[in-house]
Amino acid sequence: TPPQSRYAAVHGTDYVFFAGHTSAPSQVAYCDTANVESWPVGNAIEVGRNDGTIITGLQRFGDTTAVFKESSIWLISGTTPADFGLNPTPSDIGCISPDSIVLTDAGIFFWSEAGPALFNGFKSNLLGKRLRSILSDQVDFSVPLRISAAYYPFKKQVLVSFQRAGQSAPDRMLLLDLYHL
Repeated sequence: TPPQSRYAAVHGTDYVFFAGHTSAPSQVAYCDTANVESWPVGNAIEVGRNDGTIITGLQRFGDTTAVFKESSIWLISGTTPADFGLNPTPSDIGCISPDSIVLTDAGIFFWSEAGPALFNGFKSNLLGKRLRSILSDQVDFSVPLRISAAYYPFKKQVLVSFQRAGQSAPDRMLLLDLYHL
């Protein structure tokens, strides 16, 4: 039986990664080779074990899997457990909203504590100082789990749904055009 988790990603062609269980907040569990019905207890990777933050999402990114935490991003590489490698990235921001993580042509879009950001496989870039100042009084950052995003590849646009302060549900949309990045 697979471990309880909130996030899943396919890694390579033979593995499924699960993460986000409260009893193991920094652990990524993986199945046996090409067997999603077998989840040995030892098949786990600890991601920043003592950094005080939890895993907030997973996203396959080329030959790697990006592991998002609240204030960092890590990359898991390799094709078998024998050569799985865990590497921190220079990104000094992480993801606070798991449903905002979407793969785009320009990298991985996500919502950080400082607003919308884009991870290019090496580091994260915040998307515009002016945009952050406009959104700071609009987005209710006390409910980050209500921020979600989707990517429209034909027009290279990210659509973000968010809740304003004082509202009980997401009531605004933000359209980000990545075409000119």
